[in-house]
Amino acid sequence: MSELFGNAAGAWWGWVGPVSLQVLPLAVVVALLDRLLARRAWPQLRAALWLVVALKLVVPPTLSSPVSLARVVPLPASSSASVPETSAVPAIFLAWLVGVLVFAAVTAWRYRGLRRRWLAGRPAPQPAWLAAAARDAADRLGLKRLPPVRLQPNVPGPAVVGFLRPVVVLPAGLPSSASREQVGHVLLHELAHVKRRDPLASLALLALQLLYWFHPLVWLARARLAALRELCCDQTVTGALRGDAPAYRRTLLELARPLVSRPAPGGLGLVHRHSQLLARLEWLERPLARRPHVRRAATAFAFAAIFACCVPLAPREAPSPVSQLPPLEDLEGCLQLRYAVFGLLAEEG
Repeated sequence: MSELFGNAAGAWWGWVGPVSLQVLPLAVVVALLDRLLARRAWPQLRAALWLVVALKLVVPPTLSSPVSLARVVPLPASSSASVPETSAVPAIFLAWLVGVLVFAAVTAWRYRGLRRRWLAGRPAPQPAWLAAAARDAADRLGLKRLPPVRLQPNVPGPAVVGFLRPVVVLPAGLPSSASREQVGHVLLHELAHVKRRDPLASLALLALQLLYWFHPLVWLARARLAALRELCCDQTVTGALRGDAPAYRRTLLELARPLVSRPAPGGLGLVHRHSQLLARLEWLERPLARRPHVRRAATAFAFAAIFACCVPLAPREAPSPVSQLPPLEDLEGCLQLRYAVFGLLAEEG
């Protein structure tokens, strides 16, 4: 059993150790680019940059590429996949395993309590026009399957609950406190999360955070992707509204006022903390892109280029040593002497 545990610890260290080191420069560069491009680049491009950081965590550290930056930028020897000869690896592996179990238990307990609290009790009765508004929002987004939409009394704000089978939950008093246009905007935003499969993306990033709970840059990457998801959903909504961004912006601002002091504690919701809300309102002031397909193609190209250059970061293999020629006095025959002379000239050249 101890041998099996030692082998598992060595395999874990051979993956997590190099990846944790290789992701450091990549995450720092992406964070700087995200900061510089905050007011210039569209959110999809910035999200693609952080997605490269997330994918680096699941790519083998020994992966190499003809266009990898590792071929022009020397990496330290510690970034290789070799396992150090030390008895501390099993202890480190055990501490990591305990951290994963504790973090997973706390996360599952919090999510279960949140879901139980938000979906507890019978849903409030829906007005007849709400189902038609939800169907209209789904049609605008091209969403074929409409998820359940429920009015719940304990929900602080609109949100999407669930990963595999998401449910759109709205506060029970929303239909009476907001206009039909505002409710339509709320449904568009929440269904945009479902259309983009954000619940599954959130689950995948949560799994990475569980596995790399000790790495602060992984927490940063997940937080940035969660914030950029909201900007991307806002752009999806304005595209579905055919450029009627001012009305959607007014809806976001009016509905955020009673919630900004107590943002939703989880899920994918309409309103988050102050800084993110201000960033979303600022982006909604900008004109909608006239050629969204060009933007998507440029984002895909940038993602592919950065992935090919920055994800395969295995260090270059050392050149094979030049074969040593035997002493001249040990050579026999003219052909062998000529071969030795040409070899010496090649080494000097």
